[in-house]
Amino acid sequence: MAFILMLEITSSTHTSLVGNTALVAYTIGEAIITLSAYLTLDWQKLKWVNVVFIGSVLPYLYFMTETPLYLYAKQQYTELEALLRRIATRNKRTEEQWYPSYQEFLRNQSITEINNETKVSFFQQVRQLFLHRPTVIKVLITDLLGFTTYLLYYEISYGFEVMNISPYLGILIGAVVEAIGYITGSFLIVTRLGRKGTFMIMMTLTAVCVLIIPFVSQHGALATVFVAQFGKYAISGAISVSTVYGAAREVATAGINETLRSGTYQQ
Repeated sequence: MAFILMLEITSSTHTSLVGNTALVAYTIGEAIITLSAYLTLDWQKLKWVNVVFIGSVLPYLYFMTETPLYLYAKQQYTELEALLRRIATRNKRTEEQWYPSYQEFLRNQSITEINNETKVSFFQQVRQLFLHRPTVIKVLITDLLGFTTYLLYYEISYGFEVMNISPYLGILIGAVVEAIGYITGSFLIVTRLGRKGTFMIMMTLTAVCVLIIPFVSQHGALATVFVAQFGKYAISGAISVSTVYGAAREVATAGINETLRSGTYQQ
């Protein structure tokens, strides 16, 4: 929810920053939970610590204003205009810099709605989706990539449980390595490797690490930990590519974001 919300309140210009912030924040959460578990040494106390930590965020969510995309989807145009004007004021944008773009956007949407007066039901949309073979193939390939990526991620993560090291230390080191992997994936993608090259390299390195861990474990815990951590680093880079530059970019390029990006929509 937080990931999608962050994407909604920014434009595609900030997709990389938003995606990496969300992913790195996940590793910070891992470290906090691990430290809490180490200090409490009791699962019931840990549960209450987690409840208090999560509960501290709820007041912020309650008082947080709705995003422009949500207001537009609900056709609450009065509230939408007021929110955009507040965003423009905060970003020191004049009325002339954003309001004409906003009006043009609404006019274009109105024309689109008139041209598409015939509404298609949900079941008709599902039927059209599954009858379109190229789309079905793309969906299946994407699902397979996502399944394989997270399968390798959890294979690497749970592999630390059988190692002869402190589980707390293993998770903390893994969280740091994971964060570095997310950031590395984002940097590699802007090189000649691109999305496909970075994803293929990271996935290949992860697969190699998974395959050699059983053989390396016979030669000592230190070598096993190093290979496993490198595998987690590689799979984290692959997740960064598939998440931030895959689904995240599709969400961030919604029409209202792109239309108003040059005007006000830079929270």
